[in-house]
Amino acid sequence: MKSLNLILATLTIPAALFGETLPSVTLEKETIEGLDISSATVTQHLVADPVIATAQIIIDPTCTRSITSFFSGQIDRDLVQPGDEVKAGQELARLKSREVAEVISSFLQADSKFESASILYERERGLRPQKLTTEDDFLAAKANYQQALATRTATLQAALLARSKENLLSLREGDGINDLTELPITSPIGGTIMSKTVYAGDAVETNAELFEIADLNQLLIEIQIPLKAASFVKVGDSLNFHTVVGDHRKGTARVSRMSPLVNQSALSVRVFATLENAKRDWLVGTPVNVDIVDSAAQKVNAVPSTSLVKIEGIPHLFIEEASGQFRPVAITTGQQSQAYTEVTSSLAADTRVVTKGASLLLAAWEERSAE
Repeated sequence: MKSLNLILATLTIPAALFGETLPSVTLEKETIEGLDISSATVTQHLVADPVIATAQIIIDPTCTRSITSFFSGQIDRDLVQPGDEVKAGQELARLKSREVAEVISSFLQADSKFESASILYERERGLRPQKLTTEDDFLAAKANYQQALATRTATLQAALLARSKENLLSLREGDGINDLTELPITSPIGGTIMSKTVYAGDAVETNAELFEIADLNQLLIEIQIPLKAASFVKVGDSLNFHTVVGDHRKGTARVSRMSPLVNQSALSVRVFATLENAKRDWLVGTPVNVDIVDSAAQKVNAVPSTSLVKIEGIPHLFIEEASGQFRPVAITTGQQSQAYTEVTSSLAADTRVVTKGASLLLAAWEERSAE
């Protein structure tokens, strides 16, 4: 008889638990804060363990510029260093070049000849209808004008590599004592000086790279996604990533392009995701891991897996019935992952469950229940 009563008593425990007859526990505000207990309504999540992909933060090549010189010469002024922030149009260095002086001088001479030829041609064209000039003089003036125009056009293209059109016009109207050997090296974009190859006094060859500038407000994450998870990702998806060294930090990037080729040795696909970096809190070269989850998977009602506690071997959630008052309620669960567990029990939409500090709350509840 005693054995039968023991069996019946054991069988009645789960029934009582699922009948939600367990007592509640009321905690003071200071205790709740000390145990770091918080609650929230049950929301929908993807319940699946992510595939971890290795990645690295890199410079976005569409946001970089390499600055070269179209002329040989010598660096006369050295104005910036690697790591400096610069604005678009800011002068980075100044080159002294005989070639610069030659192309500007050639343009100024051609421009002067064109102006004279234009005046003579317009004069002849005005006199010709009145037969105050000969046909030969008119045709000679026209030919001279067309040749001067062609020469001016050709020399202008070379001169524009050294000066702006506005600057060339000011030189044409100046007093002729300007230093034509100087060539300002300016930045085409705003950004950070990533590298430089020349300093004051260094000689420069034609088309030599002088500076590399990058706009670090936008970076890329280069990801090696295992082939088994490649189908989980498409352009436009948001991916979560976190650091693997140093302080643990998290971020989000949006997939911008995917390689059509598979890396046969690693059985992976290379994917690039755009990372907004306006606060400059991410550094180029930082290794990160990316969580790859099937974006087509359906979300279900789920809670953090750490929210679940077991009482007599049965999964429970602590329900916040009132401010500071919590009651364990038995539930049924579905699919599980490291982060979330599906709740298949029916809960009211506004039910608040403990999502943080559940294990400590269980200890407090067991202590109060035993009193």
